Parts: sequence; structure tokens; C-alpha cells
Amino acid sequence: MANDLKLEIYKLKLSNKEDGTFTSFRKLFGQKFNNYGNKGTEIITKARIFNTFYDDFIKKIDSKGYQVNEKKKKGFTIATDNTPSGPKSHIKHSATETIISGILDGGKHGRKRSLSSVENKASQTPIGVKNIVTDRFYFLLYTPLDHNEAILMIQGYSEIKISDVFRDHLVNYFKFNKQISSKVELFVPQSLKDKYLESAVFKSIKFSSGWAIKPDIDEKITSKDYEVEIKIEIIDKSKKKVNYKKFREIISLFSKSKFKPEGGVERNLGEFDKKNATMISKTKPKAIDFQDEDNVIPTILLEEEGITVGEGGVPNFDEINLYCRELLTEIIEEVMPNHGIDDL
Repeated sequence: MANDLKLEIYKLKLSNKEDGTFTSFRKLFGQKFNNYGNKGTEIITKARIFNTFYDDFIKKIDSKGYQVNEKKKKGFTIATDNTPSGPKSHIKHSATETIISGILDGGKHGRKRSLSSVENKASQTPIGVKNIVTDRFYFLLYTPLDHNEAILMIQGYSEIKISDVFRDHLVNYFKFNKQISSKVELFVPQSLKDKYLESAVFKSIKFSSGWAIKPDIDEKITSKDYEVEIKIEIIDKSKKKVNYKKFREIISLFSKSKFKPEGGVERNLGEFDKKNATMISKTKPKAIDFQDEDNVIPTILLEEEGITVGEGGVPNFDEINLYCRELLTEIIEEVMPNHGIDDL
């Protein structure tokens, strides 16, 4: 399996724990940092708010050890390079844009393994349960002060990701006592959904249903019902694939087909409990929600978006950063149409 370069996007939402109403990041930070020590006469600027948040956010991650999630046996920290002038951190922030971005270092731990050479199998170094085998992951976090929704973008690979433990950390960080809570949800901008669906072609459709059947096998068991799960898959093996726009026509056509098991009643496939279609966009199959295809969440493969991968499978993080910054502009216009008139 190829180690595909992927991007995940999430919304992180703040809410009042008592009544579930809107809570802004400005309010959260004010409470979290005790109003920045202000006695009531000082003007708290946007830059001061964000920079206070940034310093605290980094402090919680950048310690001697890794931020460890023992349940998932993963850890992460800020990626740092040793240079002649000292350690160089791969984190940037902008108070004007309320963005933190950079590279995290993380991976799995908790399992005994060994490090060997492909050229010399006899050369082995133990990897203990306290050792962590790491990769590097790009992330971008956008926290507009006068909104209750942040945007998180985090890059991973098909074989390893740290988005799960980083999300858990963020949910825990963006809360205050019993007053403010946060949650995350997967998100894909409409432009990427449209791009996926425009290139998608029909692959197959599955109909499945539970069926109560009375088989006439033996006089002693004719009165008993048997619950049978019926699954029928229709696969398009033609060379000329049907595009997504014909998707519903195909489902409507096959839904009229009839099926009758021995001992059961006849049903149209359209009466089956579950109907799932699968499309292919370029080379990656993707399930389409039969009831609501607007909820399609395509996988964002960064190499298909023009991101290059260098020697050793290391992606070009500068290209990922540029791509994510451009994508963030689209997301802001889509989900935060009033952005730009926030109170500073």
C-alpha cells in the first residue's frame, strides 16, 4: 500500500456548557488568562490576546518530553532542528491573521521493536516501549477571536497520523472549568467536494436487508422464522464509466429489480433497508451516502493537489503551507462570511 500524503480538516467549536450557546475565543482567552492581569483601565489589544494565547499554547506542547496519549500510544511535540546557532523551531504565528502553523514531530510508542538495516540484518538496535518512532506533520490552526469556530488542518500519511491525539489535546485545551467546552468535527470545503464529485464515476451499488424467512425444510421447524441478511452488489465492469450526475438514474433503474428468496416474500431492491453506492474519483473508491450525497467527505490526497514528496518520503512542507493558506481563504469565505468586520 502506498504511503499516501493526506490532509484532514476539522472545525473546532466552542460553546457554553450550561445552555450550549455561542462562546467566542476572545471570551475563552479572557477567562483562561484571567483577563491578562488587567485591572479594568488598560486596553487589551487583539495582538496581546493572541500572543498570550500563542505563548501558552506552545508552552503546553514544547516541553522536554512528548505530549503523550497513553490510551492511543502516540505522542507529539514541536519539530525542532539543531543548527550551529542553536535549536530552530518549526512554528510560526500571526496575531493579525490569528493563525498558528508549523510542523509537529510525533508517532507511536509503547511496543517493543528493533531498528535494523536493509543491508545488514544482523545489525539491530532495540526500540523500547519508552522510545517513539516519529514522522513530521504539518498543521495550521486558525482561531478568529470573535467567532466560536476554529479551523484545524493537519497533514498525515495513510500509514500513520497524529491527528487523533492532536485533536484530543485541542479539545482539552480549548475549555475553561465547567463553563466553556469544545468539540471537533470533520469538515471539507464545498470546493473540494465539488472537485471530487465532478471527476467521480460510478463503481458499484450494494443493497442489503434483513429478511424473515420460513424455510420448508422439515416438519419440525416449519413454524420457526430465520433472520437472513441478503446482500446484492451490482458492479459496473464496463470500460465507459458513468459519471456522478447519472448516479441517481442508475440507482432508480436497479431499484426496480425484484428478488424473492425461497420461503420469503418478493421485494424490489429499492425496498431493501440499506443502499450504498461507491464512486471512484481518479483512483480512490469512495462511498456515497445514498440518502444524502451532500454529506460526502472526500479524502484529500495532497499529491493529487500538486504537493511534491522528496527523498525518503518527506513532503515539501512549504508547498503544504501555501496550499493550506489558500484553502483557508476559501473556507473563511464559505463558513465565516462576516469575517473582516470582527471587532478588534
